[in-house]
Amino acid sequence: MKAKLIRGVPIQSKGSFHDTESHKNIIVPEILDNKFSILKNRFYSINYWNDYSGNGFADFNLFNSLGLYIDRHPRVGDFIRIDIPGPDKMSVQKVMTG
Repeated sequence: MKAKLIRGVPIQSKGSFHDTESHKNIIVPEILDNKFSILKNRFYSINYWNDYSGNGFADFNLFNSLGLYIDRHPRVGDFIRIDIPGPDKMSVQKVMTG
């Protein structure tokens, strides 16, 4: 099985993958902007991703270009650290586009 190809997302070069999708039908168009705003905020709140993935799965942290922990939305040049339980399972990814 191969990882799903998504336009704008780099091809995975190493490690395992997990593709997860969900769909939400919004029946009342007036709440669409609010629902999208909530989703976008969750996506950019990297330090809180473990709240959605469950404790013990992985730890996600955002660092600025100097390597200092920060609690804000990511910017180009920041780093995302992903710490997966187990030996040598830490990964750091640089934020490349905004």
